[in-house]
Amino acid sequence: MTARVHRSAWPSGIARAAYEYTCDIVRTEYPKSGRFFHMASEILAEAEQDITAARLLTWEAAWKADAGQENAKEAAMCKAYAGQMALDVCSKCLELLGPIGLDGHIVEKLYRDVKVFDIFEGTNEVQHLVTARRQYAPYGVRV
Repeated sequence: MTARVHRSAWPSGIARAAYEYTCDIVRTEYPKSGRFFHMASEILAEAEQDITAARLLTWEAAWKADAGQENAKEAAMCKAYAGQMALDVCSKCLELLGPIGLDGHIVEKLYRDVKVFDIFEGTNEVQHLVTARRQYAPYGVRV
């Protein structure tokens, strides 16, 4: 299940790149006292929390793989979460940048790149099914 762990680290990195680029633009281009800056700060703070959560899920799954432990559930969870999280973060960053984010800027490219992680190494629906099966297997429940 290490392939799924690898496939969750990539979108986490893509989301972080979009986040950091957007933070730099918001800090330098917008007045610190305006409403937009405060709204953007809240959106970016939530994005940072989501990126951190995806990274921690990925690290747990990777740690279990390195330790030789079963990590199918954790790998499926981090793959499903990281892909969707990266898509959401890149989308929010594009919205915050407005016209600056379009026109060939890096965040636009990152958004297009992250779309592949919806289907790469299994769709999110498949990952949710793997997670549910692993979660309920010890109780004799088949999903």
